[in-house]
Parts: sequence; structure tokens; C-alpha cells
Amino acid sequence: MSAEVCETVSARLPIPDEASTLPINPGLAFLAITCVAADTAGRVFEAALLVFRGDRVEAVFTTHHVLDERRTQA
Repeated sequence: MSAEVCETVSARLPIPDEASTLPINPGLAFLAITCVAADTAGRVFEAALLVFRGDRVEAVFTTHHVLDERRTQA
């Protein structure tokens, strides 16, 4: 179970290398999503950078919280 997950979503214009790799018009914005998950000791166990064309993406985020059942039992 992770202790902390940090996600950042941003929209910006691509640099020339990104525009040619995707390939998109340099004047078309794209969506960049970064995600870093760490355990309770602060050790990162998952990291991701996702880049999408701004005219062809929809981002949906769902978070499921797992409760510690030992705490909820009387």
C-alpha cells in the first residue's frame, strides 16, 4: 500500500523534439501527466510520465482507498 501518490497534470506547447516524436504541430498543446508513488518510508516504488496530444485525450482519475480493517473493528 502506498503512503503517498502525487500526480501532476499540465498542458503546454511541445519543444521541437516532442513535436516530431508525437508527431504534432508545434503550435498544438499537449497534456503531460506525472505520477510518483512512495511507501511509508518515503521510497518511490512507481513513477510515470505520460504525454498525450491535446486534441485526442481525455483523462479520468479514480482513487480507491483501502481501509485498515483492524482499526474499524471494535
